[in-house]
Parts: sequence; C-alpha cells; structure tokens
Amino acid sequence: MMRKISIFLICLLAVGMGSYGFAEIRGGSIEVSGYIGPLIGLDKAHFEGYPAGAELPEYGFVGIEEAGVDPNTGVFSGFRLGYNLTPYIGTEFSWGWSSANYEVFEKFVTGEEEILGKTEIDTSQFLFHTNIILHLLPESRIVPFLTTGIGLIHFSDNAKVFFQKDDPGTQFVPNWGGGVKMFLTENIILRGDLRFFNFALGDNFKDRLTTLEVSGGLSYCFDLMK
Repeated sequence: MMRKISIFLICLLAVGMGSYGFAEIRGGSIEVSGYIGPLIGLDKAHFEGYPAGAELPEYGFVGIEEAGVDPNTGVFSGFRLGYNLTPYIGTEFSWGWSSANYEVFEKFVTGEEEILGKTEIDTSQFLFHTNIILHLLPESRIVPFLTTGIGLIHFSDNAKVFFQKDDPGTQFVPNWGGGVKMFLTENIILRGDLRFFNFALGDNFKDRLTTLEVSGGLSYCFDLMK
C-alpha cells in the first residue's frame, strides 16, 4: 500500500515539474481539499470544585490532589471548501471528524504515596469552522499562509457519561495557525496545516483545552468563471 502511495506521489511530482508555469493563487478561484493527520491534546481540563477527598476500599478516606480530563491523540480527517477573494485573501469552510479519546483522571494522595486512577472511554468529535486565509506569496509555486477562524466542536452522545460531571455537547471553538500550499500542477495542490483549537468542555471545568491539528492532503483548484 505504501509503495502504491509513493508511486502515486512521484507521478504527481513528475507531472507538476512540467506544468506549473501558471501555478499561483488566483482571485476568484475555488479550492476543494481533503486532509488527514493527528489531532494532539496539549493540556488538561480540571474539574471545578471537585471534592477534597474520596473513600477508597484499601486506604479509607484519602485526599484528591488533582482531577480532570486529559485528551489523547487521535486521527483527524475531513474536507475543506475555499474561495479566494483575491490572490492574497481567501475564505474557507471546513468539516472534520476526530477519533481522539479522552481520559478522566484522579490523583489520590495517601500519606507519601500517590495513586493515579484513569478511565478511558471512546468518544469522537465533529468540528465545523470557517476561516480567513492570508497567502503570503500568492504568485509562488510554494505558498505559505496564515489562518484564523471560528466554529463549533460537537462531542458524540456518550460524552455525558464520559465526562461524568457535565455534558460538553456543542461548544464554541476559535482556531488559528498556518501552513503551506505547493502546486504540483496548475490545479493540483499539496497542502500541509498546523492549526490550534481552543475550547471549553462545559461549566464544570475551570480550564479550556487546546488541541493541535497536524494535517496534510491534496487540493483541487479551479476558476469559478471558466
């Protein structure tokens, strides 16, 4: 499978080497993209007002030093639809799905001993967001860009059980980041993105979470009026 993918990419590059004379970001053009990569959890969200202790069968009543939710890394994939208003400025709508699981953790303190309890339950997230794209070198074959936008993140139905104290449901999520577009041909673009998402899990959490999208994919670019 990997060999077939490598041959496919080499063929695209070979075609691109002879056909990128007009490859550039064009005002009025549309880009349709697919992407895949990891969605990486960068921090934890702690419960608000969590009890100061708990009863454990082997230890009796013990103190709780820390409790909350820790996001894992999962596969993130989806589609993007973009419209370039000018060569420098574009807009983009994205839809994505993530398989990242979350861990509920509790750190108990029993004298000098610490006990870390973890519960991992499968969940998934859907992200919908709209962004502004700023192309830094739109007339180049390789185009770096910056992006920022707003959207929503929706957790699967089992999130209420998973997070125990609150159901995150659908939350507002801003994002920001950047990436690079490399024209393989006049119409085919190889694209990579780094994008941060920041969101809350609900009223019972005192921290917001930040996750990092590291993705790559292919885009097809065409002019709307042609």
